[in-house]
Amino acid sequence: MADKSFGIKELNLISSGTPKIESPNNLNLSAVTVAISTNATVGGTLDVDGHTELDDVNISGVSTFSGITTVTGQTLFTKQLGVSGVSTFFNDVKFTGASYDALWDTSENRLEFKDGASAVFGTGDDLEIKHSGGNTTLKNITGQLRIAGNDIRIQNQTSSTDFIKINSTGSVVTGILTATNVSASSSITATTFYANDQLTVSGNINANGNIVGDSSTNITGIAGVTASTLAGTLQTAAQPNITSLGTLSSATVSGNINANGNIVGDNATNISGINSVTATTFYGNGANLTGLSSGISNVVEDTSPQLGGDLDLNSKKITGTGNISMTGIATATGFRSSATTGDGSDVAFAIKYYITSSGSSAYRFAGAGVLNSSNNPTLYFQRGFTYILENSTGGSHPFELRVTSGGSAYAPGGQFLTGSTTGTQILTVPMDAPASIVYQCTIHGGMVGTINFVQ
Repeated sequence: MADKSFGIKELNLISSGTPKIESPNNLNLSAVTVAISTNATVGGTLDVDGHTELDDVNISGVSTFSGITTVTGQTLFTKQLGVSGVSTFFNDVKFTGASYDALWDTSENRLEFKDGASAVFGTGDDLEIKHSGGNTTLKNITGQLRIAGNDIRIQNQTSSTDFIKINSTGSVVTGILTATNVSASSSITATTFYANDQLTVSGNINANGNIVGDSSTNITGIAGVTASTLAGTLQTAAQPNITSLGTLSSATVSGNINANGNIVGDNATNISGINSVTATTFYGNGANLTGLSSGISNVVEDTSPQLGGDLDLNSKKITGTGNISMTGIATATGFRSSATTGDGSDVAFAIKYYITSSGSSAYRFAGAGVLNSSNNPTLYFQRGFTYILENSTGGSHPFELRVTSGGSAYAPGGQFLTGSTTGTQILTVPMDAPASIVYQCTIHGGMVGTINFVQ
């Protein structure tokens, strides 16, 4: 076939088979337009050197474009697309994922990630940005999350208010900082700071302005408070140190006030509701003390008063309904009951015995005239005297006074014997008491001893 000496104006294939055009060399198609009006299958490599316009292309293999390719219709790549040059997309480009999609929106000039789709950065997927379920998440899992700039602001949705503003020094926070939980180990400086829940500070709080709280605000764990003026009512639950108080309209303290210095008030100062006052020195003559007669007539509510010297009754009496307990020796010209009832409850002189046990075999007594190492000792009680018998063993060894061993309980009548066998019993020996009775455990019969009544 000689060059330019062969021409075909029209080629019609009338056979039902598959004709072939073969050439041992290149086959060049040179024309103004080469039109293929039906499907075309290229089994080898299709090399297009010029401008190519494709309306609808479906490519199921591997496609490689090394030049400029313009696709004006729909192009579907079912396998791999390799582009070594520049590809220009003139309309929207949709990136379809297994569950979530992304879209390059040409009209809006933006790359849109649909709900659930993530933008991930880093070799190990270190940074992720995602919007899902109405919330936006910025998550960094490796290293530091750094925001660099000379003027950094966190603002409201319309950018009209600065929530946090950090200037070029990086040490000043202005605007309104509101937080649920804030823990600061260094310093926070703010024009206005709101803590909706809890503020934990490991250092000092230095306020150039006011610290204002409502009725539900609590400040706890304070080692020391220093202020020029405290307005309103200061309520503190036994704080160990409150120093340098200026002006207080009132102070309500539920615990103790421990003052290493002076507590000084003016003519309008009142201190009320005091349980007890302990001081090295009281100043003044007490002339303006109210509610008192010529002196202090009653000492009340002090659970452990102490005397610095001897107590001189000055021909007065110590009266009351309680007990006087002492560990020393009481000396008096006589002992008597303050009143007489005649029902057996009158007390002239009382002796106490503290009762223990030696296992389940014996009682032991600690008190006048007996060693607490003696088992089931014989006791001698004076008629008309009162004896306090405190059973420390409780329900393990109920201590009962009986007529005889194993017999009935001793019942002198009236109020001569009161109390409980598992606790404390008080016995005033009647003048007509028998010569003796026994004490015995109601559970262990071998724990038994004799009490002789003497004149």
